[in-house]
Amino acid sequence: MAPQYAWIVVKRRALSTYYWSRLHATENARKRRRKSAIQQLQDAEEVLFLCHGNICRSPFAEEYAQKVLNAYEIDTITVHSAGFVEMDSSRSPQNAQNAAKAFDVDLTDHQSVKATGEIIEAADLILLMDYRN
Repeated sequence: MAPQYAWIVVKRRALSTYYWSRLHATENARKRRRKSAIQQLQDAEEVLFLCHGNICRSPFAEEYAQKVLNAYEIDTITVHSAGFVEMDSSRSPQNAQNAAKAFDVDLTDHQSVKATGEIIEAADLILLMDYRN
C-alpha cells in the first residue's frame, strides 16, 4: 500500500511542477496565456466557467464577468457557470457570498448547476477554476 501511495504523491508533485513551470514561471508564459485567452474570448459567444460544485468559484466568475461585460456594454457574449458534481441546487455558502460582496457581486440567489453534455457542447470557451478540473 505504501509504494502505491508514494507513486500517487510523486505523480501529483510532478504534475504540479509541470503546470507551474509551463504556465506560471515566467512573464513570457503569462503573456502568452493572456494573449491566447483574449483571442479565444474575442471569438466566443458562449463562455462557461466550471468548478467542482458550482457554489463558490464559478458562480462568482460568471457574475463578475457579466458585470464587466455590462460595464463595457458588450452584449454579444453570454456567460454561464456549472460544476462537475451534483449539488442538488445548493446555494453559495455565506463566506463565499461575503467575499463576493467585496467585488460588488451578489451570490445570494445562486443555485448550483451540474455540467451536462449539452451545457459543455454549447460553450465556445470553457474556463476551469483549477488544475484538477
